[in-house]
Amino acid sequence: MGCHGVRITYPLLVLAVTGSPGQAGVVTFAMSVPSLIFQIPAGLAAGYADRKWVLRWCQIAGLMATCIALAAVGRGAPGAVALLSVTAFLEGTANVFFEVSEPGVVRDVVSVAQRPAALAFLEGEVPVMQLIGRAVGAAVFDIARWLPFALNALSYLCCLATLFVMCGEFSARASQDSAALRRTWNRIV
Repeated sequence: MGCHGVRITYPLLVLAVTGSPGQAGVVTFAMSVPSLIFQIPAGLAAGYADRKWVLRWCQIAGLMATCIALAAVGRGAPGAVALLSVTAFLEGTANVFFEVSEPGVVRDVVSVAQRPAALAFLEGEVPVMQLIGRAVGAAVFDIARWLPFALNALSYLCCLATLFVMCGEFSARASQDSAALRRTWNRIV
């Protein structure tokens, strides 16, 4: 829910600080554009890398980005719009890689009999978290501008803790060599 909560918080914060809908649009674009440009690389990472490693690094990158945004909000850093655009882009990128790799991890940790229910839950969870996250993010932003970022950081920490205790085999296509990855990349290009 954390990332979905800050999706509304980034533009609200920029609008509150600058009064400019255009600059709020820039930060919204910065968080959304990774969905357009990183789907294929994220698919390659999900298909050829250790998915647990990918998920961990996504959470670490998202945590770092949201902590930088939290510090910028707390100190009223000059150039906050540019900094928030960068952190929004980083969070959006981490989210794309996470969401593409996540179904593979479900396959790795859930029995074959439980996979349909687990994948259905995962598919249904995303729109629910988008709806709830944005509503809660806006409401919490009204309490304190920094609070949605703090809650987002907490959600990253909880996810990281879960990933570090999760058991299972997460390496994707470990038996394939780097030539297979190059052939796949060449076909994509």
